[in-house]
Amino acid sequence: MYKKSLLLLMVVAIVVSGFLGFQRYQVEVVNQRVELILDLGQWQQLKLPETANLNTVLSDYKELGVTSLAISEQTLNQLNDKGEVDLITASELKLLGRIVGANSNLLNELDIESINEATYIFYDDPALGKKILNRIESYLGKVKVLVKNEQAKVIIAQADKEVLLELPIGLSKQQIRLALNAGLKIVPRFSNESVTNSELVKDKFRELSLISKGHISQVIFAGDEVLGYPHYLEKTSALLAKNDLKLGIIEPFIAFQQGVNRLADNRQLDSIRVHSAQQEEFDKLRINKMAERYVRAVRERDVRGLYIKPILESRDGKSAYKLTKKFLTTLTTKLRAEGYSLGLAKPFAKFNSGIITLIIINLGVLAASFYLLEYLFIPDFPLQLADKWKVLLFLLGAFILILMILCSYILLNREIIALVIAIIFPTLSLVGSLIPYLFSSGRSSVTPGLNVGLSIFIKASLITIGGVILLIGALSDWRYLLKIRQFRGIKLAFLGPIILYFLYYLHYRFWTNREEIKVREIINQTKDWLNRALKLKELFALIFLVVVGIIYIGRTGNSPLVPVPDFEIMIRRWLEEVFLVRPRFKSFLIGHPLLILGSWLIANGKRRWGVILSFGGLIGQITMLNTFSHIHTPIWVSTLRVGVGLISGALLGGFLTFIVASFINWWKESTA
Repeated sequence: MYKKSLLLLMVVAIVVSGFLGFQRYQVEVVNQRVELILDLGQWQQLKLPETANLNTVLSDYKELGVTSLAISEQTLNQLNDKGEVDLITASELKLLGRIVGANSNLLNELDIESINEATYIFYDDPALGKKILNRIESYLGKVKVLVKNEQAKVIIAQADKEVLLELPIGLSKQQIRLALNAGLKIVPRFSNESVTNSELVKDKFRELSLISKGHISQVIFAGDEVLGYPHYLEKTSALLAKNDLKLGIIEPFIAFQQGVNRLADNRQLDSIRVHSAQQEEFDKLRINKMAERYVRAVRERDVRGLYIKPILESRDGKSAYKLTKKFLTTLTTKLRAEGYSLGLAKPFAKFNSGIITLIIINLGVLAASFYLLEYLFIPDFPLQLADKWKVLLFLLGAFILILMILCSYILLNREIIALVIAIIFPTLSLVGSLIPYLFSSGRSSVTPGLNVGLSIFIKASLITIGGVILLIGALSDWRYLLKIRQFRGIKLAFLGPIILYFLYYLHYRFWTNREEIKVREIINQTKDWLNRALKLKELFALIFLVVVGIIYIGRTGNSPLVPVPDFEIMIRRWLEEVFLVRPRFKSFLIGHPLLILGSWLIANGKRRWGVILSFGGLIGQITMLNTFSHIHTPIWVSTLRVGVGLISGALLGGFLTFIVASFINWWKESTA
């Protein structure tokens, strides 16, 4: 009755999680619009044909499907380069005074002899001068703006020239007008450079009054920090919400911006994942490869904003302008071919599982953990617990988990439960399908045919798929879809099941059917084993295992320590062309075939090699769960990836088993 109750809880939790997974699928599938955003600052560097200008070019791009134009704040350095302002230090003015003589009215009026450490900002446009003055006073404080001479059109600031040159002054009216004339939406890019008070944050948003709300697409902050980080994020968040602005989140492996996740975590804000690339990549990578990269980001990572820069260097006999247009044409064609439409990006709906469903999932995962323990605490094991004590422990665990949810540690609870699922279910898949078969007294009744390995593989995979569905339910929250929160403990999830499986194997191998276990005897045997001489072949085997372990762990996580070799990248591209979505090497090429072959070897009495291979087979089950832990990847993509891996892995495993079986039969016949 106790075990049946655990199974019932697991089944109920899996069914509930299945409904949540379907809800998430609906959220993903209805959002198929992609926004193309051009970086105006980079586009102004593109060399255009003599017969074209930027206005007409942008209008042409709009016809292709481009929606928005990103406009960054101008710095004094940029204004200086364009000749709209001139920055001169006090020492430079003194030198100028010696050259032109002391009779210069302007130099006398500025009184340069009495001002030593200052920078003089000369301008022609009074409106621009007023804008610069207000922003400089906000940055430095009014006490450091020593002279304001409107007639002479000069601002004197007590600050280093190099510091002033980097200060963002604001959005350009000319650039705004250029975007609106081309019929494009505007993506403001505010910088957090030198923001030392909340008034500066307000000043930047105040500039958006120049643009009607319907002409602003979203806000993508510039630099390594979002506006207001770290002390004024609440002000930034409030202004985004007040102005009903969407937040663009650049994928962190492209450009991680500190504070962006804290902003996006505000339920009142709508956020959109944005993919971009460095200018060097546009100039070096082939057009088709770059277009595939952007399409992959949309298809596999729920990106709905594509931030695009032009190709600035000519190559292969083609101008940069023609290459850029070809890239945009290729990209838009590929996106439409995959069923995406082009236009303003829409945020994903803010779905999440309710408290009740999350509690059910918690209970189901807790039941799975206790069910796994049932394979260890069998009657032969010296430590036995009555069912009433197991129920009491279960209720205690359930109370702790529910208390965590009710005390608003919901996201922490989701991540803990997800990690438990990732460790428990791969272990349970092999413990439940393979180990009892290996060491039960009825194993001789199983026909040692090729179908044995396949049947064990199917059973193990079905158990893992149950864990996959629970994992989807546990992380059913919009924050994981945007990747502002994510599955944690990836390396532990890859290593934990192997350690647990090894412990279970030791239990069944050495402790089953023993009436008594003497601790002293175990310690002495362990000492003897550690003190024995190490054989050369064992040393080589140990080195091999260490290398494999380093590669195995080093290749996991969002920032793998072991780089991907070029030949593997080529194979990955080929697999994408064949299957649309690339299956994981660790599953279809390593884990699944080894599990099938290992199970067959065990069934045929070759347990040593079979057990060794089953450890490799566990990697395939771990990888299945890991694939679905990337919640920002659409469910259909992860399902296709795992499905292709299962089918191809089963075929490869069957073929490998057939080869090994044929070799064994040949060897037996040749040595008979």
